[in-house]
Amino acid sequence: MLDKYFPLYLTVFFMTLSFTAIIEKGLIPRLSRCAKQPIYEEGPKWHLKKSGTPTMGGVAFLIAASASLLSAAVVLYLTRREKEALSLLITLIYAALNGIIGIIDDSVKLTKKQNKGLSAGGKLFLQFILAIAFLYCRYRLLGRGETLSFVFGNLDVGFLYYPMSLIILLCICAISLPRKRKVTF
Repeated sequence: MLDKYFPLYLTVFFMTLSFTAIIEKGLIPRLSRCAKQPIYEEGPKWHLKKSGTPTMGGVAFLIAASASLLSAAVVLYLTRREKEALSLLITLIYAALNGIIGIIDDSVKLTKKQNKGLSAGGKLFLQFILAIAFLYCRYRLLGRGETLSFVFGNLDVGFLYYPMSLIILLCICAISLPRKRKVTF
């Protein structure tokens, strides 16, 4: 069973994809000149060929996703779905703030001219604070949540909603954290 907003979700997805491609086309050449990814000196030698790869390309996605989600929120608001529009705006702000953490991380790498930005623990701490603020805003502005929505349906979890939501949000954020890899030669 599809969500009643599935056409809107699909439209937002394709708008974001299209906007990102358009923005990246102009952004990548600029980033190639001024925002080159430093390479970790102690890494494998083959990794050196990545030297000069532009960084901060996520800015294009952040701009595109923000424009698409903001458009969707306006559509929801104009169709008298104020609560859904507010939910989308809160989510947009949360996503944008997480994107800003990525921008800060890349900026630190560029400033220090090394492949070490914010620490994984530092990023996780900031994402933890943002996730708590996001859930608090949803609670204050949209009411108490007790149901988690998944593709396969809804799951009523009662008072466990907020701890479970926090864990889910942090797991999603943890995907972006760097992994320590064992290098073998």
